[in-house]
Amino acid sequence: MIRTAVITAGGTSEPIDDVRVVTNRSTGRLGASLANALCEVGVEVTLLASRALASHPEWLHREVRVVPFGSFAELERALSAACASPPDLLLMAAAVSDYAPVAVDGKIRSTSDELVVRMRRNPKLLKGLRQRCGDETTLVGFKLLSNVDKTELEAVAREQIRAAELDYSVANDLADIRGGRHPVLLVPREGSARALDGTKQSTARALVRLLVPQLSEEPERLLAALPGVKELRHLEGGLVLPTLTAPTAAAAWHALGRRRTPEDFALALPHRTLLGLSDPEMFDTQLALIQEAAPVDAPPIVSGVNPIGVIATLDDGAAAPWLAHSHRSESTLDDVLWALDRAGRTLAIGPKHRDFAIERGWKPEAEDRLTPPSRRPDLRRAASVCLVHGERVLLGRRLVGAWPGHWAFPGGSIEDGEAPLDAALRELEEESGVVIPAGQPLAEIELAVAWGDGERAFALTCFVFQIPTAPEPRATEELEARWVSLTRAQYLRPMGAGTRRVLRQLPALLTAV
Repeated sequence: MIRTAVITAGGTSEPIDDVRVVTNRSTGRLGASLANALCEVGVEVTLLASRALASHPEWLHREVRVVPFGSFAELERALSAACASPPDLLLMAAAVSDYAPVAVDGKIRSTSDELVVRMRRNPKLLKGLRQRCGDETTLVGFKLLSNVDKTELEAVAREQIRAAELDYSVANDLADIRGGRHPVLLVPREGSARALDGTKQSTARALVRLLVPQLSEEPERLLAALPGVKELRHLEGGLVLPTLTAPTAAAAWHALGRRRTPEDFALALPHRTLLGLSDPEMFDTQLALIQEAAPVDAPPIVSGVNPIGVIATLDDGAAAPWLAHSHRSESTLDDVLWALDRAGRTLAIGPKHRDFAIERGWKPEAEDRLTPPSRRPDLRRAASVCLVHGERVLLGRRLVGAWPGHWAFPGGSIEDGEAPLDAALRELEEESGVVIPAGQPLAEIELAVAWGDGERAFALTCFVFQIPTAPEPRATEELEARWVSLTRAQYLRPMGAGTRRVLRQLPALLTAV
């Protein structure tokens, strides 16, 4: 089971004198994408990042612990500290200088026409890691070559595995990294190599799925084998609600072996209150008091094989979700609401997240109850287009109508008798001037969105196209459209809820191509 990971990423900077350095072109973005992908599946990640990479926190998942480094010596010290307690997974993705200058105190004068810098070979960080970390750590090396054939690439990777006693080597060719693609060859200690291709983000997610054992195992089988699990109820979006023999949600979490920190627990009380335990010393006392009361149905929400919260079913059948503090991200709450919508559940939610749900098409029916979009008869039909070229996506700021000032894909209402795809392509041309060749979309994503108080809501179909060229959009009265990097697009605000959901699904869609 992979629970902890250490990743090195970015290039080292070796000092020549007090001012100048020798470095390389590595940005560390693949290592950053690996850190983000591991965080998304619940792995605790420490990223040893070059100072250039560490200066961009917007590139990283908020739960990634960042330790910056500059020179080889600084990276070596940081790695030694990070591996004092060996991680379950160690990814050595940093571009480490093979040589370091013999540094000169002060600043070398720039009066000579030529400058000779003497350099010494740095030791190999990979060697000795197996002895330091032991057999329980999965060790992964990275190897970058340039303009070689695939046979040589794999041979060099296997030699790296042999020399450093690695479990895997991730090899790639600099000549292949272009047009937004970042192909790699994953070479295992034993068995066949696996070629992966996609953007940095999609390649990173594909690597994580292959390197983290629990992700390749069948979640249903693992969950069913846990103590206290009676049956499994599946929601859409990959979420599962196990029916448990344990009498309360807290006891269920005990049964699932997830007692880690106080904020990881929730107790469902009969009087429609969800209580988060805050004092670990009071846990047993509070649990005993709760167990004396008649429990409500409150199974944990499970993502993959990790419990992330509970859903209490209240007296009137409404679903009241509670998420652990470590999983209270916008994307996770969005996934939970999407799953409850597909299950047709009425939502019981407090004022803090009421507007969040309404923006996603939930309709208020009482002070603390909302009807799911799937049960609304008043949704208007609409369509939009998501165009992807390499690592860029076409987005624009809305100038009129609903969501003024918000970032969104080109799109609008479907006219009577019009097919959704025809409407989407018509809106694309009207709002951005972009016309794309006829063809099958990469994906069709169905979702619901609402504006204002939720009375004006839409059943939206977003058509995703991956295109070989990036037509330049023109300004219109409806939309200020432009091409934006996929990384930057994730952080643009304000943005429509439907647009954010599609952007989160893009890496997985692009990986599958």
